[in-house]
Amino acid sequence: MGIDLAVRAQHQASMADEQGRVLWSGHRFRTRSEELDRLWARLPDGVTAAEVTVVMEQRRVPPRPRLRDALHGALHPTPQRETL
Repeated sequence: MGIDLAVRAQHQASMADEQGRVLWSGHRFRTRSEELDRLWARLPDGVTAAEVTVVMEQRRVPPRPRLRDALHGALHPTPQRETL
C-alpha cells in the first residue's frame, strides 16, 4: 500500500499486489478512526493487515500518531533516496 501524506488535504492511498498490479488507487482519507477503518476494509479478501507493507514518502514531519498506530506495524522504514 502506498500512502501520499497530506498536511491540509486528504491523504491518498493506492494498493498493489505482489506482482505490482494496481488493485485500487485514489482512496482519499483523513486521519480519523472511522476513515482509517474504511481504508483497512479495502484490503483484498484473505489479506490481513500483518501481510501489508505500507510505503510513504519521506517527510520532515512524521505521520500523526493515530495514523501510525492504525497501520498496525505495517510501516517499514526505508533509506531515503537522493534526488539528482
